[in-house]
Amino acid sequence: MKSFTYERATSPEAAAAAAQAKPGAKFIAGGTNLLDLMKLQIETPLHLIEIRQHRATQHGACNCRASMEVSPILKLACG
Repeated sequence: MKSFTYERATSPEAAAAAAQAKPGAKFIAGGTNLLDLMKLQIETPLHLIEIRQHRATQHGACNCRASMEVSPILKLACG
């Protein structure tokens, strides 16, 4: 795996600003296999931006009897 830098963005705006400031940066959140791809050198970002903790990325509604709406970063839990 090639070396990289890492930061945890404090807001969606901060994540966007960090990505714009660091060309080639990738976002990382729960459930991603980016690290596996980095180990195989399929993906080789120079900078990772953690976005898992953002309140804005945790929106979604779960109604198991009818339907489920999930944002791309929402951890799936229904029960």
